[in-house]
Amino acid sequence: AETTVRTIYDIRVERVNTMISIKVTGNGFLYNMVRIMVGTLLKVGSGKIKKDDVIKMLSTGKRSLGGKTLSAKGLTLMSVEY
Repeated sequence: AETTVRTIYDIRVERVNTMISIKVTGNGFLYNMVRIMVGTLLKVGSGKIKKDDVIKMLSTGKRSLGGKTLSAKGLTLMSVEY
């Protein structure tokens, strides 16, 4: 790829009984991108980091400020559109 810039159009978090579903829509994804995003959301949701920490991570590029890269277990590609 010529650039690592990707655009996320939508993220939906839904709880269905005991399962949490996170659907991410974008114009492309980098290696581990969604797994890192979900790990960061998990950290925010559990109160371990704040919204401002995520903003700082994105603006400075300091990956260490976010959540861990989650396992690919449970990750499903639902569709690809051109």
